[in-house]
Parts: sequence; C-alpha cells; structure tokens
Amino acid sequence: MFIIGCVAGPQDDELLNWAEHWKDRGRLLVIVQGTPEWFNTDLGKKLCKIMPIDDIYPMLPVGFPELHKNTLMAIAANLPDNEGLIKLDTDEYMTDDHWQKLTDLVTARPGVQVFWVFRKDLFDGHFFENMPGDYQPIIIRGIPIRYTGRMHAFPLPECPIDTIRYLPDVIHIEHRRSIQRTIASNKQRDSFADAYGARIQTTFLDKLKTAWLAKGLEWPEVAE
Repeated sequence: MFIIGCVAGPQDDELLNWAEHWKDRGRLLVIVQGTPEWFNTDLGKKLCKIMPIDDIYPMLPVGFPELHKNTLMAIAANLPDNEGLIKLDTDEYMTDDHWQKLTDLVTARPGVQVFWVFRKDLFDGHFFENMPGDYQPIIIRGIPIRYTGRMHAFPLPECPIDTIRYLPDVIHIEHRRSIQRTIASNKQRDSFADAYGARIQTTFLDKLKTAWLAKGLEWPEVAE
C-alpha cells in the first residue's frame, strides 16, 4: 500500500478537498501544524470523518513546513506494508490516468528509493509555457533525503545516486495553485526569509505577474 502524506497548516482550507481526492489511493498520513487541541476545531472534526484520527499528527512549530517533512518520512518509514510515501502539498492532485502510470512504474522498480516527478503549475487553472513547473521528490522509500529547513532549497540526498530516478514528464502531478494564495504566501514568507529566499520569491512573483498580465488577466491586489 502507498502512504500518501502531507504537511498542512492549522487553517489550511485545501486540506479536506486534498484528503477526499487521495483517500481511495492509499493510506493517508497528515502532519498538521498545531497542538492536539486542533482536533476540536471545525477543520479537525471534518478531517476525522475522512481519515482515521490515528493517522493525523498535530505538531509544532507552526510556520515553514520543510523540517516537518523529515518527520513525515520517518513516520511513514515505520508503517507496515509501506510500498512508498507519496509526499505532497495540499494543492497537489493527480488524474486517474497519470496515477495508474505512476504506480505501475514505481511498483516495477522496487530498488529505487526516490522518484522525482514533474509538478505542473496551474494558477487558477491557467498554464504558462514560461512557468511550466518543476521536478520534486514525490515518491520516497525509507528516509533517503533530508530537508535542511532552508527556504526554496532542494533536500539533500542520503542514499546512493543509483537509487534515484526521474520519471518522464508525461506523468505529472497537477499543482493547482490559487493566484491570491500564491501571492499572499510569498509575501508572508518574506517576514522570515533570508536574502536568498526573498530574492527568489521576488523574482518568481515578478515573472508570474508578467505572464498573468500578458494573458489579459487582472492581477489581484493582496494585502501584506
């Protein structure tokens, strides 16, 4: 069985749709940034109707999620009958056709520890050729990578290079991003980003705004 996991914020309004989308494809595993009292919230009660409470882990701190991803991998690695962790964000989805192709390829390669999968960016449903997306380590077996906690940095490999594979981009995750949420989250991260991270975010938003306006769309004003 595949473990399908994510790290979510305590008020992540995409979490329920994400769980409904993935729940029939494997065992869901969710780390929620918060304390156990989170289960008493409306969001917590609704999520417990979709998946078992024992597979939901409230954890602190709240904020940047990268280090929690190390914990997600560690929990998944100790679950029985684990064919691999599919590590996602709550705005990442996959069509049935791509899911079948993905699982067929992964199952046929039991010795691979990390599969990098193309993540196709869609902003409010719009696709931009000059911002197609990127590759991310999506399928994990064991704990073969380590997140350092640095913003916008790929994880460090902890496994032999020959146990890493990149899947063809004809198989992809759909990264269904809200334009308003994308702008807001980038601005919010500026409050704790280092100079490197802030520069990447500014460049990204400038490029996105140019592509957005070139398509004749109105750029939303989002408060700091």
